[in-house]
Amino acid sequence: MAILATLVAACQSTPVFDDPSLAEVREKRLEWSGRTVNVRGTIEGCKGEAWGCVLFSGPSDDKRSVLIIDFAPELEPQLAAVAGREILLRARVTDECARQICTDRGPDIVPLQILKVY
Repeated sequence: MAILATLVAACQSTPVFDDPSLAEVREKRLEWSGRTVNVRGTIEGCKGEAWGCVLFSGPSDDKRSVLIIDFAPELEPQLAAVAGREILLRARVTDECARQICTDRGPDIVPLQILKVY
């Protein structure tokens, strides 16, 4: 029982990476997979479409500055409601589609919570 309590405590104290650039998250997604980050960028899409939920900074055609957001049914309406606005998003980094071929969004991050809308 003590081992379980220690593991739970360790999971709850996982550090959050505050404000890494979107390019840094994308470049380090294999290394950072499973880590929680707070990232800031402009949200686009997120209306339940297979391809259309992204967070970007700078020009949207700059692939290094775009993160694809995984589908999260509980957050999708909130994300869609702030489309076109800059947000601070708490998310978990995933390398799921960096290691295999994905046929839908191919996420870089899994949204957990909108922390702030600017």
